[in-house]
Amino acid sequence: DRGNFAEAAELLGHIAAFKRKTLNEDDEDLGMALYNWAATMQDGKDHAAAEPILREVLAIHDKHGRGDQPYVAATLNALGKCLDARKEFASADEYFQKGLTMRRRLFPKPHRDLAYSLTEYGTALLVRENFAAAELLLRESLDISRVVSPDNALEVGRAMSLHGACLRGLSRYAE
Repeated sequence: DRGNFAEAAELLGHIAAFKRKTLNEDDEDLGMALYNWAATMQDGKDHAAAEPILREVLAIHDKHGRGDQPYVAATLNALGKCLDARKEFASADEYFQKGLTMRRRLFPKPHRDLAYSLTEYGTALLVRENFAAAELLLRESLDISRVVSPDNALEVGRAMSLHGACLRGLSRYAE
């Protein structure tokens, strides 16, 4: 059991409402609070409730033009996941690619956050059986995981498993 997402989302919603009242709209803490609220809803599989909040984070960011921010890259990925869940694949890919591009600018390789974006997008492509595109992303994620988390067997093992699923889908069993 990973917890009660509804209760957590409710609490984070109260925190976001408080920050909305006390902070300027362009304050990063507000954007992060909104992102955390939406991400928790998304973790509970409530993509419909998460999507408008994620779009609000991006609208605030675009309005104030503060440049690349880690929480904005995460928001782009999260919005990609929402759209992917609705099977709006072209739009989902657009947001996944924007998030990945922003993380490439923010974090030089190797970096755990870059691996996260690669894994999120690669996993979406894997589920859609776009094995060739997924394999490229998940191989890069695996390479990064081996460098940044060599002692974390769970993280490296998950990356290996996802990459292996791509190779199996491509009938590349020898690898």
